[in-house]
Amino acid sequence: MSRIVADLHTHTTFSDGRLDPEALSDCVSSAGLTAFSVTDHDTVAGLPSAAAAAAARGLEFVPGMEMSTQTGGVEMHILGYYIDVDHPGIIRYTTDVPERRRDRAANIVDRLGELGYPIEMSEVNDAAGEGTIGRPHIAQVLERQGHVSTVGEAFARLIGQDRPAFVPSEKVDTIEAIRLIHDAGGVAVLAHPGQWTRHGVLLSLIRGGLDGLEVRHPSHAGWLVDYYRGLATDFALVRTGGSDFHGHKHDEARHIGRFGVSADELAQLRAARDSRKACGA
Repeated sequence: MSRIVADLHTHTTFSDGRLDPEALSDCVSSAGLTAFSVTDHDTVAGLPSAAAAAAARGLEFVPGMEMSTQTGGVEMHILGYYIDVDHPGIIRYTTDVPERRRDRAANIVDRLGELGYPIEMSEVNDAAGEGTIGRPHIAQVLERQGHVSTVGEAFARLIGQDRPAFVPSEKVDTIEAIRLIHDAGGVAVLAHPGQWTRHGVLLSLIRGGLDGLEVRHPSHAGWLVDYYRGLATDFALVRTGGSDFHGHKHDEARHIGRFGVSADELAQLRAARDSRKACGA
């Protein structure tokens, strides 16, 4: 395959990553990449800092956001690239979702207490810092308090889907999210499709305006990469890829530079952006 030049899926302290935009930019630069995107969960708050950090290191920056959505009760994540962060719909979305996330986290904390794993919501707030609260922050507190040995164990035993302290979250419909991204002038890409997506659902998203597929991801085996590359070709979709870097696992850093896109694929993403803007989104 062609050399990877950009990582289009990373997270910072503005959502549930462990590195701030400056430190993340250093990792990207050290990996020999020329471009990257910050795609924090349901927030664009970190994009100005990330853009400035990228510019200071001579890196091309692709603004992004990972939106938590659902289709038929199944969770799906949509990556929105090049969105207008001042679009009224984006402002509403990034205001409403953090509030729902805080309510959900409080409910999970209550359930954990009932199950004999007491933690304080203030500790979860501290773990999140300036970021958008998510289950990883709860898992970090559980680990810190000695209730579990690792963040992964917290999900596997307590707060993962169908576990005792799991609380479902309210999410926007996936097609609605795609439309919102388009309204904001952006390009909509399905994140790590190999984790959740049935073929029929994927076809419905393509009919609903999906622009691309995240082909390369750490969770995709080689045959899945080939499969989604073929689908992208068949339906004239943009191909993206990234490390999905959060920094919580010791081996995540090595994913930067291994999962991403080639120069040609990055150019295709830019072309999709330009085409959408030329059509008035």
